[in-house]
Amino acid sequence: FRFKSGVDLINVTATVTDEGGRFVPSLTKDDFTVFENGRRQEISHFSSERTPVSLGIALDASGSMTPDKMAAARSAIDRFIYDLLGPDDELFFLEFASYARVTQDWTTDRSAISRAVGRVDPIGGTALYDAIAPTLPSTSSPGRHARKY
Repeated sequence: FRFKSGVDLINVTATVTDEGGRFVPSLTKDDFTVFENGRRQEISHFSSERTPVSLGIALDASGSMTPDKMAAARSAIDRFIYDLLGPDDELFFLEFASYARVTQDWTTDRSAISRAVGRVDPIGGTALYDAIAPTLPSTSSPGRHARKY
């Protein structure tokens, strides 16, 4: 897309949250100001359309996860995947303790993620970095969507 001036259209994607980390909905073009090299730029196109994301969920599966903590984590994950995500969002699920393993590869099937979370059996120690770092590249693909978390 090129304007008459020969300047390319630059897309800026933003996610806006409040002080508590909650998503801020219903923003308009007038809520944003864009600067380039200290000079205010015109916002020629604006869309508040939600775009699909690709994200991974990692859950501590070590022995430190008491039954109450695990129940709370499962409940929070179910609320997140069923109530907050869109139908085109894709996820993978990773559990970690002494080592990490992806127990559900990329999917848009929320019940598959929920079942994988339900199968977690906490045991062992927690080596977060050592567990996750070697596992992340092992997901079968990088995900379909440009937005990743």
